[in-house]
Amino acid sequence: MKRRLIRIALGGLLLLALAGCNPLFQTRPPSRPPVIVLRACPDRPPPITVTAPIPAAAIPAHTIYLGSSGNLYALDARSGKTLWCQQVAIEGEFPCPGSCPPPPFMMFGQPAVAHGAVYACASGYGGYTYAFRASDGKLLWQVKSDCMYSDMPFRDDAIPLVGDGVVYNGPHALRASDGHILWTTTAGSGYVAFQALAGGVLYGNDVEHIVAVNVSTGSLRWTYTAPTREPPGDRLIVADHRVYFGTLDPGSAMYALDASSGSLLWKSTTPAYGDAALLGNALYFGSANNSVYAVRANSGATLWRWQNPSSAPTNTEVTGANGMLYVSMDAVY
Repeated sequence: MKRRLIRIALGGLLLLALAGCNPLFQTRPPSRPPVIVLRACPDRPPPITVTAPIPAAAIPAHTIYLGSSGNLYALDARSGKTLWCQQVAIEGEFPCPGSCPPPPFMMFGQPAVAHGAVYACASGYGGYTYAFRASDGKLLWQVKSDCMYSDMPFRDDAIPLVGDGVVYNGPHALRASDGHILWTTTAGSGYVAFQALAGGVLYGNDVEHIVAVNVSTGSLRWTYTAPTREPPGDRLIVADHRVYFGTLDPGSAMYALDASSGSLLWKSTTPAYGDAALLGNALYFGSANNSVYAVRANSGATLWRWQNPSSAPTNTEVTGANGMLYVSMDAVY
């Protein structure tokens, strides 16, 4: 009997806790419903440390644009000075008070710059695509686009893709001049991230699939799913009528697909999930076994392997230029 009373008491306390935290138990809606707002960054910009000053003549007056949490920065490339900053935030009240669960927040993803404008996705409490004037950060337009910023595990899927006066972000094609939605695709299971445009076809991925859609209508041309349904691991590459992408553990590998049909051309025997680079006839990518591989782009045959002397596996980013390969692991190589 005593145990039964204890259980009843505990159950009552749990019900009271749920009533205080669960929106379903709220009897009064918030007086100020939450809204997404854009404002000049109230925070002080991060301090800049210059270790080796660059002569003004050595680098053009470029600007670096980057998202950091809820802020979007424009930085002078030579000095690191903040030129402008925009912040996205949520104002208002949520039905669940306190921290049960914590209220959502907004984050800017990696931006894309084209024709004097900066395009960026901000998501967390819904997904919105923003267009800013590159020179001074003035808002040009904003659209609820259902884009989804995510840096887990390694990539940002929400980078806008800009081409021929259109911004592709989330499942939508947006007119670059004013953000008007031209079409919405049903490709992808819940969301899709477009990453390449070639020959009138958009290529991207969702959680499990690589997809190709018609650039004019958003209609699905083909879809490919890895045999063990492992998710794509990083941004795909489209070149020479092929689509290259790596997948995550378990069963990670590097794949090459026929760009026109989506049929499998080859699959590597090496685990792969890091970023990849295509230089000439070779594909270079980071591996889950803490290595970097070079394989033939047309067959996947291994050309060479370099293993990191560090024993700790890390995310690998690979890029190349002018005959050199640059790799970021536990250090830069």
